[in-house]
Amino acid sequence: MRTMKSAAIAGVLAWMIGAAEADELVGRIADINLIRNTITVGDKIFSMSPQNTVGVRIGELKVGDPVAVFYAAGRVRSQTRFNAIRVERQGG
Repeated sequence: MRTMKSAAIAGVLAWMIGAAEADELVGRIADINLIRNTITVGDKIFSMSPQNTVGVRIGELKVGDPVAVFYAAGRVRSQTRFNAIRVERQGG
C-alpha cells in the first residue's frame, strides 16, 4: 500500500514539474516559521506542508541546515514566495 502511495505521489510530482517551470535552490536555511509552515533559503520563502510525505518534513529541519529545495517557479505570482515540491537535506 505504501509503495502504491509513493508511486502515486511521484506521478503527481512529475506531472506538476512537467506542467510548470521547475527549479531548484541549494543553500542553508536562514529561517523557519512553524506557524506559517515556511522556510527561508537565500532570498526566497518556501511554503511546506507539515504532512509532507516526499523529502524532509518541516519539523525535522533546523536553521543552518543545508538543503536542496525543488519548486514550481511557473505557478507563483510572487518573486519571493514559492511552494516547495520537495525539500532534501544535503550533506555538509
